[in-house]
Amino acid sequence: MVDTATNVTGDVTVNDDGTWSYTWSWIYIGAQILSDVHEEFLISRASGSLVDAKREGDHLAEPGQNYVGGGFGNNRIPPGETRWGLNVIQGGRVLGTAGGTFFAATPSES
Repeated sequence: MVDTATNVTGDVTVNDDGTWSYTWSWIYIGAQILSDVHEEFLISRASGSLVDAKREGDHLAEPGQNYVGGGFGNNRIPPGETRWGLNVIQGGRVLGTAGGTFFAATPSES
């Protein structure tokens, strides 16, 4: 059995001021407990330029377990078409990915 992440999903919420938060989840399918697993959540422009990235801390992954998490981004997302990506990584090897696009609205004036 190959170690893999399945049902990998994520979501982004952009606030009126351009700040953002994210959620993610995935299920580990494998035959053994894995160490040094982490999640990377990436925000980029449609052109591919990186806006922000968040790396979750290393943890163990146990077969059949569902992992969920989330957090807040450090940088404001500029208005326009934006992409998000989620990578589940163990020891430099990608176990699973997910991604999508959304349109970030113009932040309101303060």
